[in-house]
Amino acid sequence: ESKADAEKQLNLEYGNAKKRIDAEYSASPADLQSYTTTLIDTQRGWLKYRDGQCNLESFMAEKGTITHDTLTDKCVARIDLERVAQLKSIPYE
Repeated sequence: ESKADAEKQLNLEYGNAKKRIDAEYSASPADLQSYTTTLIDTQRGWLKYRDGQCNLESFMAEKGTITHDTLTDKCVARIDLERVAQLKSIPYE
């Protein structure tokens, strides 16, 4: 998978998870708000983790080089696809 393809899948599954949460908790606005806020906060934390991890994995290559960019892109794609799998199971039963 390319980074661009993985990013598209990530955005799609994030949106799908939000739609499932909306459907699951439509009868309980307070729970819906709480779950949605938790998802947003978790996603932001996950993005920070992903970016930090990929910085670690590409650290040995000089920034701005093809090697650095390739290492970063492969890392982002790999970790995005791991998150896609997690998002597919939200809301957790």
